[in-house]
Amino acid sequence: MSEQLSIPTTLGPRIEMRDGFAILDLGDLPIFHGLSVLSRALGEMVVATTRADQVDVHVERQVRPGENPELVHDLGISRVKLCAEHQTIQNIAEHPELFQDQLRAVLGTLQRHRYRQALIPPDDKKPHALIFDFAKHDAVLRHRCVLEYIVSNRAVRRGYLRITIEDPAGRRLDLSSIPHVFVEDLDSRQFIAGSTRIAQTWSDGVRRESERGHHSFVEIRRPHRHLFRQLDKAGLDRFQKLDIHWGDAESKLVLDSEPSELEHLLKRVLLALEDREVRRLLHARVVVRIDCGIHRVHLDISHLGRVLNLSIGAHRERIDVRSFLERMPTLTAVANDETLPLAGIKVFLVHHITAEVIGLIAALRQLGCRDLTCLFVSYAGEPPAAWLESLLDLPSEEFRSLALVHVPDIKSVEGQFRLSSQHSHIAGEERLTEALAKRRLRYVDAMQVMATFAFVQQMRCAEADGEKCLIIEDGGYLAPRLNEACIAGETVRSFVADVEPDCRDERPLRAVLDGMLIGSIEHTRNGYARLAAVQERKSTLAFPAFSIAISRLKLDVESKEVAVSILNAIENVLHACGKILSRRHCLVLGSHGAIGKNLVHNLLRRLAEPRTQLTAVDLAAPTDGKGERLSYPVARAYSELPKADRRRIDLVVGVTGCSVMTGDDLLEWLLEGEPNELMLASGSMKTEEFAELMAFVDSLLAQSAPTIGGLPCKLHVLELNDPMTGRAFGHRYRITWDKAGTRRMKEIVFLANGTPVNFMFYGVPTELIDEVLAELLSVSLGLVRRTSTQQLSPALYAVDHEITARGEDRLPT
Repeated sequence: MSEQLSIPTTLGPRIEMRDGFAILDLGDLPIFHGLSVLSRALGEMVVATTRADQVDVHVERQVRPGENPELVHDLGISRVKLCAEHQTIQNIAEHPELFQDQLRAVLGTLQRHRYRQALIPPDDKKPHALIFDFAKHDAVLRHRCVLEYIVSNRAVRRGYLRITIEDPAGRRLDLSSIPHVFVEDLDSRQFIAGSTRIAQTWSDGVRRESERGHHSFVEIRRPHRHLFRQLDKAGLDRFQKLDIHWGDAESKLVLDSEPSELEHLLKRVLLALEDREVRRLLHARVVVRIDCGIHRVHLDISHLGRVLNLSIGAHRERIDVRSFLERMPTLTAVANDETLPLAGIKVFLVHHITAEVIGLIAALRQLGCRDLTCLFVSYAGEPPAAWLESLLDLPSEEFRSLALVHVPDIKSVEGQFRLSSQHSHIAGEERLTEALAKRRLRYVDAMQVMATFAFVQQMRCAEADGEKCLIIEDGGYLAPRLNEACIAGETVRSFVADVEPDCRDERPLRAVLDGMLIGSIEHTRNGYARLAAVQERKSTLAFPAFSIAISRLKLDVESKEVAVSILNAIENVLHACGKILSRRHCLVLGSHGAIGKNLVHNLLRRLAEPRTQLTAVDLAAPTDGKGERLSYPVARAYSELPKADRRRIDLVVGVTGCSVMTGDDLLEWLLEGEPNELMLASGSMKTEEFAELMAFVDSLLAQSAPTIGGLPCKLHVLELNDPMTGRAFGHRYRITWDKAGTRRMKEIVFLANGTPVNFMFYGVPTELIDEVLAELLSVSLGLVRRTSTQQLSPALYAVDHEITARGEDRLPT
């Protein structure tokens, strides 16, 4: 915060530093509407005249009460005349927008008390001309503008404005004969054109959202959007979003007051944003409070300078990451280790962006970690902006967050993925963006590219700082590849070839990591399986790997709640589509796994006729083809299910982690299936569950003349949206064709575009995830403790099998 207690502004009132805010009282500031409209009209008249090959320019415009009520009624100005010398005409014609900016600066100065009083004194004092020497501030239009107030000979307190534009090298007015004042601080104010219209738009938006029961109005940067163009010109060019907040107490102002009252309040906010000192304080992360009578608006910047926040009334609450940890008593208990075991250890974390994982990040910091890189696994659900804000409020030298963002592609079900611009800035991100863009990468591959790039950066920092690294991940994106590369003798150069083609480091990767990388911790069954596969192929790992994936807590407790959360998400989407779960004909892929068996258990109770509405596939299925108790059909492969049952399926829930159904299976359903819609919902990690079905649809999308079973067809891609919120739930692929003179139509729906459906909503609630993440953190600390005193064999250790939840050797039972 600035050390000054009182800071001058170009608006007249000073900024006072108190109560933790920079307070600017604009309650008595007169507002002059339509100055941008008047300057635009004058500028267009001048430009049109300059193109008419005239000697000089003389244009006049009547001031209209509807556009400029304060100029007419308060200042008594009825006309504005503009004169430009011949020497200035060519430059004006060549740079019309720059000329418009200068005119806005000239007329916008009427908003400033000091200069307005000089130009139009409130008593019988002689008016002073205002001199604008743009030659000192503009390298292109090096003009001098003289703004004069001409008193009317016919009416009291009435007059005109005259603007004279002079070339520095041409004839000039003799200022010694004119009382005048130089406008010295032209660069201390950047005028926001159309601020009246912007304030009206904001007021309408706030009122509309308040009528809907909401408490925020958001504007997102879009190409050519007027607001952001003007903010850019005013030096506020980093904003990607504007967010206006208000509480219940301010709803009366929003809904019950005259619209002009809120407009005037927001207009004063825009006038404040034109001031250099206000902008400087905002960029210094100071909260600026604009006082307007009984009303207040707090301004602050968040998300690494990308979001401008306006809080009408009370200052909005900013959530510290520690508050997420406070909701998790079990994790907090593990984090209350006063020995700070993670001090001097750089942690590379791969996990979902959830409130609980933010709590885990807070726990890692509480345990001493001051260098944390987090690669977030981003699925279809959009996290609240407050979560990301809390993370980005952390010191950038201590925390970096990265994520992929999904880019829809009409030629691909899965779409494409690029580096999200909503997270941290990282060195070399141009190379990473290029690596992601140079070929179409599936989600898993793109995440591995991201993980490689970010981890190697952290590895180099650890080497320079003489510190250690620890990998904690959810999904096996990095550790299996890293172990395999080290065992194979890869060099640093070969390991980073995809993301750093100019790397010249020929040292063996393992030699760099030995003594630096403590090991890895794995959360999921898929990641555990990938590590186990490396260990089986190579008979060893390069580094010790602890995992909670097959612990009793994960298999016996969490799996039940994961199944519930998957069905909850599916049911929410079904309700949005006007359908109910009890009437679906369901297929569960992976029915005998930890999650799958709980899905089956829940569906047996939820389906109206489970004997005929439930089918299942699992490699561990009984050979008699019958499920337990109600004898629903179950098989080891999809093709082994009775054909009549395959034809009835309209909902597939997959939790295998790999692609079980094939393109031929989907083709059979299209040609012979009874329902018109097949909904596909993944409950496993990544986008692997329906990879072959995605590839089948992609092949149709790629064809200029697609066919189904040899028949020409048409394919339409439609977004699946919530009718209440407009939120996207995925995409539906509508296929139509003619057979025997009859029009056929089928729809394939990929919920969450093939990613896990439960992350569209709440996932597993905090009450249980608290215990799971506590186990993950506990075993991580166990690995750190053990490797500090002994050399562990480079192998895979599972909680409740080889080790305890504290990472200690498990005694034989």
